[in-house]
Amino acid sequence: MKMTRVAALLLAGTAMFTNVSAFAAEDDESQLPLDGCSFRANPSEFLQAQSRVRQEIFENVRRFKSSGARSATVNNASAMVRKNFVDDEIFGQLETAGIPAADLTTDAEFVRRITLDLTGKLPTPSALREFVSSDSSLKREDLINRLLYSQEFSDKWSTWFADLIQNTERLSTSQRAPQVEGRNALDLHIRNSFQNNISLKQMVTDLLTGKGNNYFIENGPASYMVLWSTAMGPNQDTYDMLLSRTTAQFLGVAHYDCVLCHNGRGHLTGISAWGEKALRSDAQRMAASFSRVRLVNGAPAGARQYMDPLFNSTDVQDAATGTYDLNTNSGNRPNRVAVGTERSLTAEYRDGSKAPATGKTWRQFYAEKLVNDPMFDRNFANRLWKAFFGMGLVDPVDTLDPDRLDPKNPPPAPWTLQATHPELLEKLAKHFAESNGDLRSTIRLLVASNAYQLSSDYNYEWKYEYLTQFPRHYPRRLDAEEIIDAIALATGSVQRYTWPMVNNQTVAQGSALQQSDPVESAYKLPDVNEPRNNGAVLQFMASFLRGNRDTASRSTSGSIIQQLNMMNDNFITSRAKTTGTTASPVLAGYLKFADNGSIIDDMWLRFLGRVPVESERNKALTYMQRATNRNAAIEDLAWACMNKLDFLFSY
Repeated sequence: MKMTRVAALLLAGTAMFTNVSAFAAEDDESQLPLDGCSFRANPSEFLQAQSRVRQEIFENVRRFKSSGARSATVNNASAMVRKNFVDDEIFGQLETAGIPAADLTTDAEFVRRITLDLTGKLPTPSALREFVSSDSSLKREDLINRLLYSQEFSDKWSTWFADLIQNTERLSTSQRAPQVEGRNALDLHIRNSFQNNISLKQMVTDLLTGKGNNYFIENGPASYMVLWSTAMGPNQDTYDMLLSRTTAQFLGVAHYDCVLCHNGRGHLTGISAWGEKALRSDAQRMAASFSRVRLVNGAPAGARQYMDPLFNSTDVQDAATGTYDLNTNSGNRPNRVAVGTERSLTAEYRDGSKAPATGKTWRQFYAEKLVNDPMFDRNFANRLWKAFFGMGLVDPVDTLDPDRLDPKNPPPAPWTLQATHPELLEKLAKHFAESNGDLRSTIRLLVASNAYQLSSDYNYEWKYEYLTQFPRHYPRRLDAEEIIDAIALATGSVQRYTWPMVNNQTVAQGSALQQSDPVESAYKLPDVNEPRNNGAVLQFMASFLRGNRDTASRSTSGSIIQQLNMMNDNFITSRAKTTGTTASPVLAGYLKFADNGSIIDDMWLRFLGRVPVESERNKALTYMQRATNRNAAIEDLAWACMNKLDFLFSY
């Protein structure tokens, strides 16, 4: 690091990660393989999951300023304007609890937050100035609507959905893999669906019923079935995997993965009121919905590796017959043995509905039941709430307990309702259902609320027990794609990415793989394992815990590696240049500014989405006036802006 940057770093104010201990490993207990049960092997992974989520949010909040200047007994929630039922529920509960609410965001805070949260992009200085100067009473609603129908919105939320369903070319558990072609076809299907405002209900139905050769673009959804084909065991392992993943992703109930090994009693007791009563045989009957899926080699007879473009493709079909047979003594789960006199099971949904003998495939039956299940609506309502409010009404979001969510039918003691705001979750789920699973409709409802538009600054005493009441906005660290795009956009140094269109087993050995057209946003990449044409960028994004859509989930936790990369990685330092082959067009343009104050104001708007506060402006002006090299001073200030806490957060 240059010595001048030591001084420049002081301008960054609060360091990115001042409380490193808050981001230490979550749990280092030994994981013993106790009778094959993941809960018994590591109960803290289940029992402490909720507290870990809350602790991370609490630490993020603590790192943002909070003057605490007013009394915590001030009850201002009753005075908050309530735009919709979200506000009714949040401010009503704050009022009842006597917890003060933060002030509303300023216009500058709002435009940066909503642009990042909806599109993953920083607002331009001109967009900021135009929004702040507008005197329209509807300017926030108008901006929300413009962003909701932007290309950038479709790009960001396609990535969100692809993360959810784990679209990648190969999973570590897969017997058959989608391969590059199948992954690309499914990614294109997702992107087209979001761009055309296809409902989440229809998108999930498409995934559950997709068929045909998975390499063909028109058969994109077929790759979802291929993803969950399970190696090292009988076909029943694949049926079980499909059930456990679809219920976790689309119903928010991850405990089916437990129940497919054993009855819930004794394993899920104390964890899930539904789960402790759940029977393995009932879960297996649901898994039977996939027992007629056939995943067969999609290449023509005699196809040869390195020659045939359909080599290793998979044809997804539905057989006319098939059951879930209770006849295994090998594989990834305990032996499947007869239930009474039953030695094979037919498809039956969790509400007792049985698949019809004719008229539709068992997969179609399952898809229809699942997307009309109240848990489907609750799941997506809860996941979208977390995306915009930082913490789910139930969190972790895949631990929904079907028996503890309905406030009209509360569970018996000692169980309590699971959601922090049970009525709110039900109303959100109802809205989602009535919109037929319209993503944009639910997002519009959330971000138009004053509850979402509260400031992250809190001028009252802050307490840990306030977390579940949402009296302020919770800052979130930007995703890896947002960070890489923000750096490129703020500096004007556009990066171009490509990815392979075919895998290396379908072309002649030694030949270059056909590449996609180049794109300039990381949110356009089809997989978190891209861009493989730029290993440095791929590694930089990986350090921000992008996950791998397989064994590692995306995370917004911090680390020392992230801080070191922001200070020293070539992606940062090469863009903080006013001259040379890697010069930033934006910083080079500042050399033409006669007034240092104008440089500072524009830089803060461009990188941080706000004008500098007086102390920042004075320090920056003093720094530039004392600098013997004006070019280096501009570079150092840009570097300092990228290392400020608020550059990396939506707040």
